[in-house]
Amino acid sequence: MQNNNISGKIPTELGTLPKLQTLDLSNNRFSGVIPGSLSHLDSLQYLRLNNNSLSGPFPVSLAKISQLAFL
Repeated sequence: MQNNNISGKIPTELGTLPKLQTLDLSNNRFSGVIPGSLSHLDSLQYLRLNNNSLSGPFPVSLAKISQLAFL
């Protein structure tokens, strides 16, 4: 979903996709906080959120994803 000019909040429901390995939401117009539900993505290896209008702290819970190699 990169470069699609998507706006609004990042859906918390993305955290229900346990086999997801790559999530690239960069270069959109997402706003609000990064949902802590993303920490349920145990298979996540790559996460890109750059170039959005996100605010708030980075969820510490994402650090428990052992496969995550790139933020």
